[in-house]
Amino acid sequence: MSAVPLSDDRPIDPDDECLVAYLDGELEAQERGLLEQRLLENPSLRVRLQELQQSWDWLEQLPSTTPSERMVESTLALVVSDVMQATSNRPAWHQRWRTPLLLIAALLVPPLLAWGAVKFQRDLDYEQQLRDLAIAENVEAYLEANDLSLIRELASHTQWNQMIRAAREVGLIPLDTTAIVADIPVEQREGKLHDLTIDQRASLAARWDRFSQLPLETKSQVRRMHGIVRQQTDADSLVKTMKDYAAWKETLRPQLTDQIEGRFVDPGDPQADRDRQQEALDRAISQTVRELTSRSGTSLDDETTSSIYRVLEHIVIMRQALDDRGTVKLVEYLRTRFSETAAVLREDPEKIAVRAAIPYILRADGTPPRLFSGPRDLPPLSPLTTEELEWIEVVLARQDQDWLDLIAGSNQEFRMMYLQAWAEEASERNSFYPRRRSDESLRERYLALPEDHRSRIDLDDPEKLSQHLSRETSPRGR
Repeated sequence: MSAVPLSDDRPIDPDDECLVAYLDGELEAQERGLLEQRLLENPSLRVRLQELQQSWDWLEQLPSTTPSERMVESTLALVVSDVMQATSNRPAWHQRWRTPLLLIAALLVPPLLAWGAVKFQRDLDYEQQLRDLAIAENVEAYLEANDLSLIRELASHTQWNQMIRAAREVGLIPLDTTAIVADIPVEQREGKLHDLTIDQRASLAARWDRFSQLPLETKSQVRRMHGIVRQQTDADSLVKTMKDYAAWKETLRPQLTDQIEGRFVDPGDPQADRDRQQEALDRAISQTVRELTSRSGTSLDDETTSSIYRVLEHIVIMRQALDDRGTVKLVEYLRTRFSETAAVLREDPEKIAVRAAIPYILRADGTPPRLFSGPRDLPPLSPLTTEELEWIEVVLARQDQDWLDLIAGSNQEFRMMYLQAWAEEASERNSFYPRRRSDESLRERYLALPEDHRSRIDLDDPEKLSQHLSRETSPRGR
């Protein structure tokens, strides 16, 4: 049998033509019988038949998943339908073109299927990554805050929410907790990525790396937690609280967070477990507020601390006028102790004694003041009262009052704690020997030295500079 040439002069294997017709059911009974006899005798012919059959099977199983693939499949179906319909109305000589075209299509199906399968998998992976972006953005929340009952309790806890607001403002936890892409529909996220700022991209990239490095089992747990949260009617509020709790949790001791999350369970006494959880939560909030009060004081400018310090001097003078025995006796002792210093400085001894009494009052706890040297029989010294702390609030500038409202809210206990911390900060900055902050840089210490001291240490060995600065900037070094 001679090869039948196509219009592009490439011949078709007559066996392939016969096999395609056989698969298509177009052979007469006699031709079909002869071909089946050849198939029994020729193994290579049987293999070729299986290849052609497999090509048709793959074509039928090709999945319709993406819009472009569905469009191609639909177009092919319409073309085949038109060809079949037209063939029935055309002369017989058109039949001889049908078999070569089907044969070419069968030969092209395997590479097309391979390309389609790879593209299909890549599309699936990319779509999964776009879905996972919302999970990765909140990965720490899903990992560290997966007890929804605790999260809902915190969401309604007034003191905890006020503490979290202050923690954001003071910088203990991240200030910006708004969603980057989590609230964007999946189909729009690709476009949103191009609109992100550099900071947003860096933040999202860091969280994506964190999520990508998780073990597969942990990833599945995070995805499952995300699914559970998104099913809740208060999903957005839950996610926000979960993110705040996860960030706050990093500032606490692990043992304390274990107690808050109820990991120490007593099966015989659920109420005792509940009480321990509540006590741990209250203790953690108080601990954080103490840290926030200290941090907030460093944000005050010198003008504000000077105003607060003048109020503290006035408080000592008012206590003397009201004949507060503890304050009167303390100032009398300090006046005697610093008499020589006052003479050298040509200062009023009473003024120096009043200023020297301020740190003792700020540290007072209702017991006799603990002096480094001096009488042990001084009367008990009272700490600052609520009324005295409110005097400090009165002299605050408007911006400082707004700052206090923001971080303390209407919680009177918190307000007094912040004002106490601000009074201590004012005392440290205005006392005879201001305490050096632990976060003060060597450059700041160097510039704080007198000019003659800087000139001397400029000649020092650089390796000894740090030790020299530490000595020079301590009260004893001075």
